[in-house]
Amino acid sequence: MLIKVSFGNCAQKREDKIVFYDVFVELCQQKGIKPTTAAVEMGFSKATPTKWKKTGAVPRGETLKTVAAYFGVSEG
Repeated sequence: MLIKVSFGNCAQKREDKIVFYDVFVELCQQKGIKPTTAAVEMGFSKATPTKWKKTGAVPRGETLKTVAAYFGVSEG
């Protein structure tokens, strides 16, 4: 199943309906892996998804490119 997702519209705050972390978790579920597993496979710390969740952070630059490439989705 092909899912077209863009990280470009991810909001930084929970009040804005969609946050990067929510999209990240959905992509992990579709791939059948845990968020921490995906993070480690991409070369990030196991704590990275927790940081995205707690702070509402949206990765930029090379980090975003790495995540998009890993899941085969658009970054913007």
